[in-house]
Amino acid sequence: MKTIIITRVSKFGYFRKLSIFADDTFICRISAGRTRKVQLPNGAKVIYGSIDGARTAPLDVDTLQNGDEIRAISIKGSPASLSYTLLPIVLQHVNSRSAPQEVKVEAINNRN
Repeated sequence: MKTIIITRVSKFGYFRKLSIFADDTFICRISAGRTRKVQLPNGAKVIYGSIDGARTAPLDVDTLQNGDEIRAISIKGSPASLSYTLLPIVLQHVNSRSAPQEVKVEAINNRN
């Protein structure tokens, strides 16, 4: 099992908790401004967040190392370009050995 740290930086849905899933297995809920240390189940392929049925784009678990941090950040830009089933929040992998990875909104909008 990999242990990761999840920090919810995003203020979107401030009064709602962001549910975190590995594949379709519930992991935890996290409030805005909070940090949680969680264990991912063996064999998990992706993680994603959800609020009221809308989801973040998935993040590939293969890129994660034990102890890495994931930040839930708000997408900057026009909410009109987002699907109603896609949250304006991105899970960004912050690796302690490198700078945060840039996330492209185009890739998120093309999600099925």
